[in-house]
Amino acid sequence: QVTPDVLVPRADTETLVDWALALPLPHAGVSVLDLGTGSGAIALALKHQRPDWEVHAVDASPAALQVAQQNAERLGLSIQLHLSDWFSQIDGVFDLIVSNPPYIPRTDKATLQHEVRDHEPELALYGGDDGLEIYRRLIPEAARVLKPGGWAGVRTPDWGGFLYSPQTPAFMGNLRLLEAMTVTRAWQNRRRA
Repeated sequence: QVTPDVLVPRADTETLVDWALALPLPHAGVSVLDLGTGSGAIALALKHQRPDWEVHAVDASPAALQVAQQNAERLGLSIQLHLSDWFSQIDGVFDLIVSNPPYIPRTDKATLQHEVRDHEPELALYGGDDGLEIYRRLIPEAARVLKPGGWAGVRTPDWGGFLYSPQTPAFMGNLRLLEAMTVTRAWQNRRRA
């Protein structure tokens, strides 16, 4: 279920879930962090398919977390919810991080379809003036909370360019780009234990 407090899940969400489920991870004992969970669609889909995974869902919006909690209860799934501005309240390390963060440049607001512009929460849509504000925070921090050899799958826009630009090495830290699909970029932490 969705409310005006969360994005309506789209095909990008399903692509990210399918990617995560296809990883060479065991069916038990895996810790997952879903950043910007919104309705909980990604976290709950992963928990449904891998009931023995420990799934944590994070959002900066209390209203979005309430929607995720209601969806978890309705589905009879147990996930841990965290009110946090991305990683600010997150401790521990994870085998898998997934996220469909805001990536629309605020300057593009007028060009969006009115169904999106007028009915989706701004917090979940806009990634700063250039659309990259969240990635500048998310990617370096992901390296810090990923276990050595851990995986991160992050929805990116179709531009693709910034991942291959000269600033990429500093931006990425220990993360190594593994694949560049149309809607999801996958990284693996090269850090050794």
